[in-house]
Amino acid sequence: MSPVNATYLGISGYLIFWLLFAIAFGLFLYRISFLVRLLRAGQKVKRFNQPWRRISHALSEVILQRCNLRSVSKGDLAGIGHAFMFWGFGLFFIGYLIFIGLSAGFGLYSHLDRSAFETVYFSILDIAGICVVVALIWAAVRRYLMRPERLKASSEAGIILSLVFFLMILHFLVEGFGYAAGDIPLFWPPVGAAFAHIIGSSGISQESAETAYRITWWLHYIVILGFMVYIPRSKHLHILGSPFSILFKSDAPKGSLDTPDIDKADNVGASRVSGFNRKQLLDLYSCTECGRCHEVCPARQSGKHLSPREQVLNLRHHLLEEGAELLKNPASGPSFIGETVSEDEIWECVTCRACQDVCPSDIEHTGRIIDIRRDLVLMEAKFPAKIKQFYKNIEENSNPWGKAWVYRSNWSGGLNIPAPSPESDINTIYWAGCLGAYYERVQRVSISLSRLLKIVGIPFMVLGQEEKCCGDAVRRTGNEYLFRQLARQNIDTFEKYHVKRIITNCPHCYNVLKNEYPHFGGHYEVVHHTQLIADLMRRGDIPAPDKQINKSLVYHDPCYLGRYNDIYANPRQILRSIPGFDLVEKSPGMENSLCCGAGGGGMWMTETGEQRISQILLNQVMAKKPDILATACPYCLTMLEDESREEAPQNSLAVMDIVEILQSALPDKTR
Repeated sequence: MSPVNATYLGISGYLIFWLLFAIAFGLFLYRISFLVRLLRAGQKVKRFNQPWRRISHALSEVILQRCNLRSVSKGDLAGIGHAFMFWGFGLFFIGYLIFIGLSAGFGLYSHLDRSAFETVYFSILDIAGICVVVALIWAAVRRYLMRPERLKASSEAGIILSLVFFLMILHFLVEGFGYAAGDIPLFWPPVGAAFAHIIGSSGISQESAETAYRITWWLHYIVILGFMVYIPRSKHLHILGSPFSILFKSDAPKGSLDTPDIDKADNVGASRVSGFNRKQLLDLYSCTECGRCHEVCPARQSGKHLSPREQVLNLRHHLLEEGAELLKNPASGPSFIGETVSEDEIWECVTCRACQDVCPSDIEHTGRIIDIRRDLVLMEAKFPAKIKQFYKNIEENSNPWGKAWVYRSNWSGGLNIPAPSPESDINTIYWAGCLGAYYERVQRVSISLSRLLKIVGIPFMVLGQEEKCCGDAVRRTGNEYLFRQLARQNIDTFEKYHVKRIITNCPHCYNVLKNEYPHFGGHYEVVHHTQLIADLMRRGDIPAPDKQINKSLVYHDPCYLGRYNDIYANPRQILRSIPGFDLVEKSPGMENSLCCGAGGGGMWMTETGEQRISQILLNQVMAKKPDILATACPYCLTMLEDESREEAPQNSLAVMDIVEILQSALPDKTR
């Protein structure tokens, strides 16, 4: 007989069952209502397009556990354990709905008890339960005895591990006592049958077994309800938040920031939680505290204040603590800048996107930090002194150094590159960018690429004095107004000269021209020079390199080329085409490559911390003892060459752009 069918002290088991459920579910809904109302206090954001694509993506990420399994490596197998716990507990959740909800709560016990379906499903649950118990033990050992740096010691984690472990043990006991009180099965379900045989052989009476069955069943039910009440009030809120965070992730290109309506908004950016959009607030609920973002953050690695994980957790605590007051008047909530989020950590982010790429919950760290910068810059005029000078130079001369705009085309002197003309039938431009136009070391890259374009017969022009800063660093340091001014001026120039294709060697310019200018009406074919060169080599338009260069080489993946735009193969294809090169991959490499420290305005700020980010990166490179360090970004080239010169001026490491290396290996007649 079902424990719910019995009476206890004259009270119907059904009444107890549904009263307990009503109390627990009421507490659950009360908390969920509070959390949802907090989300609605944020700014609206359009994340409801293509619903079926979003749903299918979220289901594949969550149900197949791709969100966790993609982080699995030889040194970190935690994603496997998490996946097994999720799948195992997912099977138990379905079992709770069927065998507790439908069977006990809705009186279907007689239809399911000792049925073939029950035997098969309980057998599956027994196997799943063993897997979950093993995963729990592994998680406990790993978290409390062998804890990696990225994990925080947490009593809440211990509570959840204990609750789930207790649920598994109760499941086995309910099975064992239930079968011992009736007919004991021979083999299946395996754990339940084994427990029943042990209980039966102990000499316990069927009546005692029935009493123990009812006690463990009700205890099991109460723990399940307690789990439901506890989850939205604990650090494991991510169990509810993460699937929705994945569902509502941005479907814009990875390198594109949200574009606020600054003409209509009273405030731009966020210094109060009501300034965040609803997805950013949902992100605060979704953090699993896995520490992967903390581990890969270059600012954190170099001893700075910023930790993406701690920032999310501090903001979540602030949101929940101030929630009641926030709901009374969303616009008047206290600022979180200062105690909750320090100004130092806001300016230490290099926008490398490493934190977002490793996050299993698709938390959008970079956009959140840039929104805070927007508030500091546009609403409070608070930013580092060097950034103030940087803005002034851009406003006056459209380059970070404030050099006269008339010098912008000097690098191209003697190359006979056509000047722009509205009547010209040339619709391709080479975009040198600020570094390529003004910085002597990078000017050599601009010259090498321009010569290569002329050799292969690609007609192009350069805008010269009419080329302005693309605005990448301006936007990522928070000055949205100045960025839009630059973007509109450049787009007007492009329209004036009927530009259709833009070639650039700077990933930062590439990213902003390709992924962000379309928001303002600027739609062009934007090509990074590694894409162009690789394509020309595949077509045979560039002759095969014939110079034997017997040297070892490490290629560094720039953040804005790799993580932002997934361009990894083209640079390696070019380098592997050069005879004699021993291309060695550094560790970490490719999508896990460390930032050089120049992104997000880092190039123009004074770096703090225990050591420079570029110093850490150069040490990773030098561990492979290469002769040449290749890259495809003027920021990386500048940072790493300066670091190499400062750290080890006596070393023979050559820091070069890919196009310079290729040009040195081409037949003499094409150089």
